[in-house]
Order: sequence, then C-alpha cells, then structure tokens
Amino acid sequence: MLFTESQTLLTVLAPGRVLRTTAPIFQERAPALLRRLRVPEPWISAQQEQMQEISFARTASRSVLGFMNDIGQHIWFAAGAERSFEALDLDALEVSLAEVLHQVSGVYHRPVDLLASLIKGTQE
Repeated sequence: MLFTESQTLLTVLAPGRVLRTTAPIFQERAPALLRRLRVPEPWISAQQEQMQEISFARTASRSVLGFMNDIGQHIWFAAGAERSFEALDLDALEVSLAEVLHQVSGVYHRPVDLLASLIKGTQE
C-alpha cells in the first residue's frame, strides 16, 4: 500500500492490503524514511506526534492522484525486477521515489525538494 503526502508528494510504502494493519506500519516507516532523507530530528519528532492520530481521505487533487498513479507504475516496474513484492527493498524504493520528478502547477519538482521547502518554511 502506498501513502502519499499531498504537499510534498513524499511516498511511504507499507506491505499489506488493509488500513487497519498498514496504518501502524506507516507510523513506523514514515519517520524512518525522513531519517534516511536526513531530515532534522526535531522536525521528525513533531511529525511523529501528528501521526499518532491518522485519518485517511480521498484526494480531490488530480495532480496528486496522477502522481500516485505514476508512483504505482514505478513500484510495479521495480517489482518486476524482483521475484515478488516481498523481495522489494522498500527502504531503497522509498528513497528513489522521493527523487522522481513530477509536474506541479507547470513546474517540475522532486518530493525531496518539496519536503526541504516545507521544512524550511516551518523553521522561518
């Protein structure tokens, strides 16, 4: 299952098919991804506090939905190089997905750059 944050387009992957079981996995994997991306620890801690209560919603953003479809294709192709989805290195895949260019309002961005801008904006 993939979870995409709408502002940064950062994607966290969690094995499973049911929200009840993937939500706790998401809560573990999201901070781990932020650490792999070298996000400052105080910012990660603040995000972890906000992740204690998770709500899921459908997006009305065609841009976010299009990005999620693109990311799904990246995951599918990565899985094709492995024997199964279980053999995928989710950590490495999440980091590589953070580097995928996507067009937002006519400008191409990488999720990792959108994340850096968000962090910088909260620190000012």
